[in-house]
Amino acid sequence: MRIRFANSLFGALLPLVVCVTGGAVSNDTLGSVNAPIVAAWSSVPVPSVISANGASYSVEPDGYLSAAVHSGVLPNIVNSMLRTSATSPGTWTDITGKGLSNGSEFLGAVDMTPGRAILVSAAPAARGVADVLAWNGSTASPVWTKVKGWDRVSTSRIYGFTNDSAGYTYFSPAWSGDIWRNKAPNSLNFTQVVANLYEATGGGATGHPTTGGIYAMSVFNLNDGKGDMIWACGEGELDNIALNFRARSNTAYLTTANGYTGNCTAIDKSPTTILALRQASASLDSGYDMLTGINILTRATTVHAGSYPRSSTGFPAYINMNQVGLLHWVSGTNWIVTNQASNTTYLLLSTDDGNTWTDITASGGIDSSCTGANLSVGAVATSQYVYARCQGGAVLWRYGPLG
Repeated sequence: MRIRFANSLFGALLPLVVCVTGGAVSNDTLGSVNAPIVAAWSSVPVPSVISANGASYSVEPDGYLSAAVHSGVLPNIVNSMLRTSATSPGTWTDITGKGLSNGSEFLGAVDMTPGRAILVSAAPAARGVADVLAWNGSTASPVWTKVKGWDRVSTSRIYGFTNDSAGYTYFSPAWSGDIWRNKAPNSLNFTQVVANLYEATGGGATGHPTTGGIYAMSVFNLNDGKGDMIWACGEGELDNIALNFRARSNTAYLTTANGYTGNCTAIDKSPTTILALRQASASLDSGYDMLTGINILTRATTVHAGSYPRSSTGFPAYINMNQVGLLHWVSGTNWIVTNQASNTTYLLLSTDDGNTWTDITASGGIDSSCTGANLSVGAVATSQYVYARCQGGAVLWRYGPLG
């Protein structure tokens, strides 16, 4: 499953950014040509709790668009969770219920297990303890409870969850580099399966090969006979390791960038390409080349050079690498990325696996409530629609349908 969200390494979690572009697409059906599919922008109504406070958004595998909202300040923070159809947004259902707020925590990453249980991470502004909460699935009497097993020790936020094909769910409490997994498929009881991934692989930050945080992690099956494999990166290399986490199973990528200053903050895959956000090499650049592609068939790597100022089809330079989860595969060879670079927020679409990028907010049809300074990091998308996060999530626009 894919979750779309974006977090700040040092601030409150931001939702993920997803954008997709469209155009005229003719469909041949039984020898006839249908009317072209033309993507267009439209505003999406949101409840007052969202318009007043903003929100982080995610699209879940069950077809719903979720909005995580917080209001108030310590010690009176109030969290809310609402959902609507991601295909036909209209009526929003409030699933806040009980257990989502304790007055001191902000909501973070949202995801769904293969068994359809929604998980959400929550962490206090002061750091130190991160909770993982699970929804009981009821809209009439929603209740959120803490998962079992997880010791809640985290010096950082939990930036995401990922699932394997057997129904197991994984997460990392970031700065520690540890990885946790549930004890059985779809179980809400978790256990630590590796203590500090970079200690196992030796691929941590420059000068600290056995330590480093994990900011991006996914399970991919590349149909190469190896089955499900963990792909994870952060303050070190991009590791591709078996689910038993034995060092000899690991293949390392992006090994020449500095840790900390060259953090890896996002990874995803299309049918043919893996893309990762990380400084290509400490010796090659200082903020320019932040996007690398890996050909799934050959495993050859391609650095997609950034430029400043950004060209009309290029990738930006000097993007903010303190924000996590901003690069996403949408469908086919379509990708989106949202980030801030040189005080400009971009919402870019690639239709060719990362080779070229187009600013879809410049396509027309979207007004000033979601352009310029009002465009926020944290868009999400289905395979047909892109949801642009505006004014901190208080305003929501949709682009599509995509052909």
